[in-house]
Amino acid sequence: MTPPEGPHHDCILVRYGELALKSRRVRARFTAKLKDFIIDAFQAYDLDCVIEDDGGHLFVYSSDLPGATQRLARVFGVVSVSQAARVKVVAMDDMAGEVAAYSRHVLEPGTSFAIRARRTGSHTFTSMELAKEAGSAVWKAFSGDLTVNLSDPDGVVEVEVRGPVAYIYHQRVPGVGGLPPGSQGKVLVPIRERTDVVAGWLLMRRGCAAVPLVPEEDEAAGDLAHALLQWDPLLQVRTLPVEDWDWPVLYREMGRSRSMAIVSGVRGPEVPDLPLDRNRDPVVFFPLVGLDDEAYAQLEKRVMG
Repeated sequence: MTPPEGPHHDCILVRYGELALKSRRVRARFTAKLKDFIIDAFQAYDLDCVIEDDGGHLFVYSSDLPGATQRLARVFGVVSVSQAARVKVVAMDDMAGEVAAYSRHVLEPGTSFAIRARRTGSHTFTSMELAKEAGSAVWKAFSGDLTVNLSDPDGVVEVEVRGPVAYIYHQRVPGVGGLPPGSQGKVLVPIRERTDVVAGWLLMRRGCAAVPLVPEEDEAAGDLAHALLQWDPLLQVRTLPVEDWDWPVLYREMGRSRSMAIVSGVRGPEVPDLPLDRNRDPVVFFPLVGLDDEAYAQLEKRVMG
């Protein structure tokens, strides 16, 4: 016997991990950046969305939840996402019934399962009590044809109670993590090789807004630059005559684009000698220096895949 068609989901629960470690003021600013980026990126992808923020998670509503989930997993600052069923919190036994009904769509008879419960706010039950009650209801819903395995279950159903509302889900799609786009300023990313794209991606993951720069009439470099668009569809690619491709001109372009630094894809143990500029003190990042071949190959596959 296979489970029936998948469960009904109402929204996407978005976890932003690292932001929660910031002060309340910084967290509010970064969360606002994240929400603004999601809205703008969804418009670029022709996806609709409404975002709710309860101070701990974001909740994204869209008419295309699978498409929205895929895009959210590629947003910098997002740690993981889960499509969830949204239910009103009443009595604990009612909540357990909702979890049991959901589980019939995602668990299979003869397998093992676990219930993970957590809550915020004031309730008449603890997280452990809810997990126990829901686990019992799930077991009964399958007429005892399930076994409990809390350490390594075949399937997991999670319920997160947040004030008067609970969210039930069974999958966590990993996100890219890091910090929201644009929260840490702007960097110029001159691109001629794949390593330059990977280097730019690392700075983007740390919250920098990238300004890709490619030589004019270099289609290969243009294609490489567009690889970054799958992570940030709002990027604007700039071009520069290939004969002008040297450090003094890159310093000038850094100023013109109002970037705070240049990102280089140099991988060797020694960085190149950089000419000084009497008019400014340019900052150049070399984020790939120190990465061994295996670590770099894995990172490139993630960025370019």
